[in-house]
Amino acid sequence: MEMNSSLVHPWGFGASADPSPTCPMAMAPHDPPSASHALFDSFVHAQSCKDVLQYFSQLCCHLEVDPRDYKCFYVKLKERLNYWKAKALWAKLDKRATHIDYQQGKACTNNKCLVLGAGPCGLRTAIELAFLGAQVVLLEKRDAFSRNNVLHLWPFTIHDLRGLGAKKLYGKFCSGSLDHISIRQLQLILLKVALLLGVEVHTGVEYRGLLEPQRHATGVTGLFTCSQCPCSLLPPQIKMPCVTSLFVFALHSHVCRLFWLPASGAVGWRADVLPQSHPSSCFQFDVFISAGGGRFVPEGFRRKELRGKLAIGITANFINRHTAAETQVPEISGVARIYNQKFFQNLLTETGVSRGGTEGEGWMKGGGERKSRLAEWRGHSAASYVLISAESHVLISAASYVLISAASYVLISAASYALISAESYALISAESYALISAESYALISAESYALISAESHVLISVASHVLISAESYVLISAESYVLISAASYVLISAESYVLISAESHVLISAASYVLISAESYALISAESHVLISAESYVLISAESYVLISAESHVLISAESYVLISAESYALISAASYVLISVASYVLISVASYVLISAASYVLISAESHVLISAESYVLISAESYALISAASYVLISAESHVLISAESYVLISAESYALISAASYVLISAESDVLISVASYALISAESYVLISVASYVLISAESYVLIRAESYALISAESYVLISAASYALISAESYVLISAESYVLISAESHVLISAESYALISAESHVLISVESYALISADSYVLISAESYVLIRGRSRGAATGALAPSEI
Repeated sequence: MEMNSSLVHPWGFGASADPSPTCPMAMAPHDPPSASHALFDSFVHAQSCKDVLQYFSQLCCHLEVDPRDYKCFYVKLKERLNYWKAKALWAKLDKRATHIDYQQGKACTNNKCLVLGAGPCGLRTAIELAFLGAQVVLLEKRDAFSRNNVLHLWPFTIHDLRGLGAKKLYGKFCSGSLDHISIRQLQLILLKVALLLGVEVHTGVEYRGLLEPQRHATGVTGLFTCSQCPCSLLPPQIKMPCVTSLFVFALHSHVCRLFWLPASGAVGWRADVLPQSHPSSCFQFDVFISAGGGRFVPEGFRRKELRGKLAIGITANFINRHTAAETQVPEISGVARIYNQKFFQNLLTETGVSRGGTEGEGWMKGGGERKSRLAEWRGHSAASYVLISAESHVLISAASYVLISAASYVLISAASYALISAESYALISAESYALISAESYALISAESYALISAESHVLISVASHVLISAESYVLISAESYVLISAASYVLISAESYVLISAESHVLISAASYVLISAESYALISAESHVLISAESYVLISAESYVLISAESHVLISAESYVLISAESYALISAASYVLISVASYVLISVASYVLISAASYVLISAESHVLISAESYVLISAESYALISAASYVLISAESHVLISAESYVLISAESYALISAASYVLISAESDVLISVASYALISAESYVLISVASYVLISAESYVLIRAESYALISAESYVLISAASYALISAESYVLISAESYVLISAESHVLISAESYALISAESHVLISVESYALISADSYVLISAESYVLIRGRSRGAATGALAPSEI
């Protein structure tokens, strides 16, 4: 029979259901003893994982013992294998099994254990569990042992392996002057011991995770002869389509056992493995031990790793052909130059490799790189193992021009001076010794200590010292004081000193990608296109609603003490972005002492003491503390969007967008374009001030703080471009090209491309079309068509509703 190397036990969990006639199990029950002795010798001398599993399966078939019967397997194997070589091994294992902690193999008889990984640790753990009396199943992804590295064994490790019969299974174990063994040979020894103790080993099986137990499941086992159909043993109510898995295990030449698992699943913990049809996927266990390295750390556990200082070494494995010359080569545990200078001098003479030589030339180039240690161990079976350890300085490879620095634990490319990690593919600067996660694919510049994140796609010059905030994806330049938001691509000039620091009072919000200028105290929200002027403490939303709302992110200037102010004890509600007071009120502003309701999403202006309700579009004057009440003040129906002013303010038609004209306080309804003048607080006056109709865009003259009049000021409004014309300045507008000429301010806007002269220290953002001018403290957002002028403390917001030329008479408003 051609045995499957992934199945250790032919009658065990998931063995072949149809034994071949060539299997020793099909032979006569009383074969000569020499056959079993030959199989045992083949099993002991097997030098590959596949051969060990195959010979063990054939030995069990020949002796007619069931490895799945883990409680009695070892006892029956000893009884049926009457061989003097085997008895010497049984003596070793019996002596170990008598240890008091094992309780004669009854300490863990009720435990079913799954061990992941057939390395030395996984196999040794499985052996210990078998001594304790547990049922053990071991899974290994590989189907071969190929790790030839030689290990130096500690004395207590040698004592432990000798107690498990390592010398009986591998006669050359620790026979030389040095106590060492290759990892592959150590795995073979432990694998043989584990199989003899009844451990099920499955190779070629990939572990993907744990499957939690289900509540209800049933199953059945039964015996049947080879002439019977296995399905005949199923209960009558069970149909074949309902059976998830069906396995047949050979017990004897004429009797087999059936095990089936219904579609309802298992009642215990199981492993998610590949291939999914592998029998080990049905094994139910209550103990899981991961010995597969850091990639298989169970949930809830933390992996700790003890790492010493960097050790640089070259490992070479040479085939041991057992020639006379190779036999005469002595094994050495370590040769240091300080103790054997003659050896290294001869090495320099013959090969050119020594302590001397140019430091830039490495050992691989034959340039004589420095060494501190050389070790050579001979593998008895296949290979000799040579370890060359360089001094913790540098080691250069001529092929890849790679520099390894022991001080910074980095691998540096000579061409780009970047670190290349084989596992994480990270890049690290030689001077800054910084480490970046491979998942973000980040690069660090050595000269500027700059951090560039691939997610935010931000790039800065090498001369400036740059840092990136991981949460807000913000780039800051220390020399030029430049702040860049990756999402909105907004740039602020160097004169405005935009930094994340207490001196400039700059606030950056990662969610809304906000920039604040320290000079003008202007705030921009990339998502809602909202502007906040710190001088006038006025907040206007691009959607013509107030800023504090659930959809638009709330952003307040640092000096208004509205958001999270220590004096007002305000909090922020994450769901609606509404300011909530800790005491009992929703929001308290220290400047205006105005109460705001969270349900209506209101706004406070500190200078004009104005409160705006977003739902009803109502204006309340804070000086007279006017309220919307039918008893003492004018009340307007909720359907019409109107504004109420205290004292002598005029109410204008409710259905059309309402306007209020007063001596000092003016506001335009939120549905129309909102305009607020802070200096004179005058807007609507037929004699001296002109208001442009709602359809056109509202503009303000910076010097006289009035609306542009047809007699002394010229206004041209293009499709979507709004500009300011001062007393002595000229404004020219073509359909989509706008020019403003000032003494030192020149602005040219061509569709979406904006240019600002160097004297005005303005910046340009291609994505959000945001302009910030430092000298005039003006801020323009192309999407929301909003302008803030710090000198006149004016906010203007326009919407694209058509072009208008000149000024309109009051009757046209």
